[in-house]
Amino acid sequence: MLIIFDLDGTLIDSSIGILSALKKAFDLCGVTPAGPLTKEIVGPPLDEMLKIVTHLTDREKLKELKEAFKSIYDHSECTNAVAFPGIEEMLTELVKKNYLMALATNKRLFPTIRILEAKGWQKYFRWIETADSNPGGLQSKAQMIRNIMSYGDGALLPLYLGDTHHDSAAAEESGVPCVIVEWGYKKNEVSNSIAVINNPMQLFSIVDFIYKPLKDTQVLE
Repeated sequence: MLIIFDLDGTLIDSSIGILSALKKAFDLCGVTPAGPLTKEIVGPPLDEMLKIVTHLTDREKLKELKEAFKSIYDHSECTNAVAFPGIEEMLTELVKKNYLMALATNKRLFPTIRILEAKGWQKYFRWIETADSNPGGLQSKAQMIRNIMSYGDGALLPLYLGDTHHDSAAAEESGVPCVIVEWGYKKNEVSNSIAVINNPMQLFSIVDFIYKPLKDTQVLE
């Protein structure tokens, strides 16, 4: 069994570090955000997020802002990420049950690795796919999921865990069932996921319900 995780909004709340780095980058580049810098803007790929919060069309200014953000976030803010309650226990239990785990995240590889190292989570993930981990250029989340599935030669029973409708759409495009977490950035967002959970340990009931043969009809609580 393979569990593929989103990172931001699913395993960690990285909004404190992201918003702090954004504010510092705006100040450094002399740019005024188009709206309030709140947790709601966190989640999309960096280029998309910057366009949303600036409404800028000037490519050079966007590039300058992007580079400033990357430098600030990567070296001083990314490790301020906080694990959501119950995540550590869920990961530990998955290891005990011999599940394979992987990451597919819109975050870039460098800060992803720094966060995993800071939390001692490198040991949990067999494969890590990020927006920039493909030498061919930036990749979509659907492509990340397909890449991970190819590493297992298509023989693994997969499940993707995310927090937005973008996650469920990427999973559907990749032919992988998706479970949405209710504690993420986009609460109560409509998605085409197979289930919504509000506690990390509920993941095990969902997995059993989907993949284990059931002799009797069972109702998830």
